[in-house]
Amino acid sequence: MVNGTNIQIKIKMLNLNYIDFENIVKNDNRTLHYFEDDTKFVLVTKSKIEKWEYYTVIYKSEIITHAKNEEIDQDISVDMFKVNFLYNALKLESIDFEITQKTEPVPVETSPESEYIGKKKEINAGEDVVQESDKYDEFYKSVIDNWQKQTMKLLETELNKSLTDIKTKLREIFNIKPFIKNLPKIIIKIVKNGIESAEKEANIQVGYTPNFAKWVKSLEKEQLTGYTLPDGKKWYGIKGASQEDEQKIYDIVSQGVKERQSYKDIAKSISTEFESIKQTRAEGIAISETTRMISESKLRTWKEAKVKGYKGWQSALLPTTGEIDRRLHMKYNKKGIPFDDYFVDTKTGKKFFNPPTRTNCRCQNIIVFKKHPQH
Repeated sequence: MVNGTNIQIKIKMLNLNYIDFENIVKNDNRTLHYFEDDTKFVLVTKSKIEKWEYYTVIYKSEIITHAKNEEIDQDISVDMFKVNFLYNALKLESIDFEITQKTEPVPVETSPESEYIGKKKEINAGEDVVQESDKYDEFYKSVIDNWQKQTMKLLETELNKSLTDIKTKLREIFNIKPFIKNLPKIIIKIVKNGIESAEKEANIQVGYTPNFAKWVKSLEKEQLTGYTLPDGKKWYGIKGASQEDEQKIYDIVSQGVKERQSYKDIAKSISTEFESIKQTRAEGIAISETTRMISESKLRTWKEAKVKGYKGWQSALLPTTGEIDRRLHMKYNKKGIPFDDYFVDTKTGKKFFNPPTRTNCRCQNIIVFKKHPQH
């Protein structure tokens, strides 16, 4: 029983290292997992319906820094911090929790991804984006491939039927149920990627907090139904894109039928259109939206940790890099601006709160500690 609460805590004693602990959490649906070794506390909570996940790592050497961020007494001890740490976490839910805890120190196997205290890492613009956007891209392409497969099958069996019937069938094919099912997992991974990148750059520990879990819900909605862009234009999301793609395919079928084209000719035109859809939709949406979500995740992480710094701009200086991206890199890569200010391209006057600047943009925001003289 935790003092001051009516929460019953079940404790399962395990002698394990951190890598083993991560494997247990990955394959176990219990609500809460707790791990402690000589260097850190680790807490993972999952809802019973898997709608949100809270993950945090607190290093014992960083307790005083964390205590300052949380406005806790700076003289807090390790034991007292652990009590506060667990107590505050347990307040997230009022049902039974399962705790996994080791009983004696065991050598911890670490990797550059799991340990980053007092180390520096060179930032490669586009690195985070490519890693996660490939996953988003692959998933999106698999959905489009399935649409194409079903459309071709439809042509084989329904081409002689009325265009109204074909249009109805196409609407059934171009549904977004796969996105509704899988996007939450993809978005959570992207957001965590951004959080971890921000933590490493600023040498802080924040974790995937409930605030991020709530924000992920709004991101899911934006991806599906769209949002208003900084320039005032509306992006209609995956739902709008799928409806537009459905219409493109119907127009090809309709034109082919009216012109009495052969099945082979119609199928060829449709295949060409689907290849275009895969490139413009899957790659464009995946890279641009991953860039946006990572950038916002990083900014939210720095603000939540109350980092005393500024946001800068880093572009992947490739042959395909846009001129605006290059200018923003030259202007803001070493000297940044307050977190709530806009990056301004001097030549065009265009403003950007965060990357991206365009479709397929691989830029990212970075933390810098010198302020730009114009802000």
